[in-house]
Amino acid sequence: MSLTKLVPSKTVTVEDGEGGTETLTVRGLSLVDIRGLMQDEGGAALAQLYRRLVGEGGAAITPEAVGEAIGEVLELLPELAAHAIARAAGEPDDWEAAMAIPVGVQMDLLETIADLTFKSERASKKVWEVVSRYAKAPPPGRPSISKTGSGV
Repeated sequence: MSLTKLVPSKTVTVEDGEGGTETLTVRGLSLVDIRGLMQDEGGAALAQLYRRLVGEGGAAITPEAVGEAIGEVLELLPELAAHAIARAAGEPDDWEAAMAIPVGVQMDLLETIADLTFKSERASKKVWEVVSRYAKAPPPGRPSISKTGSGV
């Protein structure tokens, strides 16, 4: 068995606007990719937003805070989506090119990436646990994936 065979990927075909088609092969995101997304500017802002909404003591989320959060997330979404697409395509440094892709194509790519990343409900829950732990941790530094929360 080869480790590369364990990396799910799919080729997405899209119209190029000139009557032809282009293809892009994307894969599911790994924990390293998710850590990278959290360390990119958009991910760091999302972590800060999460901490602000939840609060240091786990305070209840208010309707006002949710309204503000929706606006902030919409501002962060294009960059975060572009970083995710670029990483899934194996071209993490080309995230600015991914920002120029039409929104419909971006959504198709993101849906494919999500399907490949979260093959099962268990996988999506596990990823959310890791991301949540990182979002609660104070920046900077690497995310703690310790089950004890101690980072060790």
